[in-house]
Amino acid sequence: MTAETLEGVLPQPEIDLDDPRLYLNRELSWLEFNERVFEEARSHRNRLIERVKFLAITASNLDEFAAKRVGWLKRVLKHEPRNRTVDGRTIAEQLDLVIRALRADAARDGRIVVGGAFTGAGSSRHPNLALR
Repeated sequence: MTAETLEGVLPQPEIDLDDPRLYLNRELSWLEFNERVFEEARSHRNRLIERVKFLAITASNLDEFAAKRVGWLKRVLKHEPRNRTVDGRTIAEQLDLVIRALRADAARDGRIVVGGAFTGAGSSRHPNLALR
């Protein structure tokens, strides 16, 4: 049977494309992506130089995100506070979630201290770089 012959035989579920549950939030999914990049920096499966590169990418990404995306959210909140994002959140709700995530990231990144997490295979010459 082809799709044409099944049409009308099987009930087709109606999909409401305006349903916010169908969509991801752009800023929050971007922060989740950056968290995955950070996990590569923490992974002992990667060589030290690769881990340092992932850490630099994470920091650069967060700098750009804070400057561009948070600035955009603040401008929209100021001029169009009733707007909702595609996932149904108000701009104020989204900004609050983004700021919380950035604070958590800053606290996480603040754990980059002298003392041990960048140690491991191939890193014996750099025992003082660490993530806790």
